[in-house]
Amino acid sequence: MFDGKRLHLHQQLLRGEDDAVVATAEQMLLHVDSNAGRACPAEGPLRTRLARLAAAQAGLPVPAEVGRRIASVATG
Repeated sequence: MFDGKRLHLHQQLLRGEDDAVVATAEQMLLHVDSNAGRACPAEGPLRTRLARLAAAQAGLPVPAEVGRRIASVATG
């Protein structure tokens, strides 16, 4: 998902021999103008490239774990 200033990423690490998911990562990246000191929409070539990438992947299925909260794990 890319809305101009936010880029939502989800990655999976697959085991080579059977494609089992062994790790996932999810990030929300925010474009920040360091001169203005605030978040703002990306511009120029960066925005064009990110928009193109988002459009190319828009039809891919969304993994079930996307958007789930991180729960603490009790140790013991």
